[in-house]
Amino acid sequence: MRKQGKGDVAVQFLFTVPGSDGTDDLMMPADGLNVEYGYALLAAPDSIARVTRALEPRFAGKDTVTIIFTNGNNTVPIRNWPLIQMDRYIRKHYKNVFLTTLGGKPGCDAAVADARKSGLKKVKYIPFYFVIGHNAIDFIMGDKPDTLKSRVGMEATIDTGLAWDKKVMDIWMESVDWSLANFSK
Repeated sequence: MRKQGKGDVAVQFLFTVPGSDGTDDLMMPADGLNVEYGYALLAAPDSIARVTRALEPRFAGKDTVTIIFTNGNNTVPIRNWPLIQMDRYIRKHYKNVFLTTLGGKPGCDAAVADARKSGLKKVKYIPFYFVIGHNAIDFIMGDKPDTLKSRVGMEATIDTGLAWDKKVMDIWMESVDWSLANFSK
């Protein structure tokens, strides 16, 4: 980039929570470049409510449970704090909508138990990833006994990743705008 005469570089991570694995490795010194790093989707103080409201049109109807799923973190539990807060917010404001993490809290057990207690027969999974890879699809929708689909035991559908959600992407793009604004200071 320096060879092309570029001096300002905005880097936007596509992580949902601050401090996701790999962030430290990517934030390396860039001699001769002015680098601004954007923030994770759930980093801003009001982001949990805003992102949840943005996702609301994707929530299933009254006859279907909605489970939002993401990785979470077993090795650095504090990184799950925004997800724990989001789960609390969802449980307070929505009926039969739950958040699960594959690692760390809030985990899957409470959502699985609450989905089963609901008495409903269908579940819609919403991936809380920019894009969803085959590993997540296999863990959610696979036929092995430890998948979410098997554990919940309901007719299941899976939605697209966050990259296809304009309202969520608009929130994410605010971070890019913030980074770009830092260059004019």
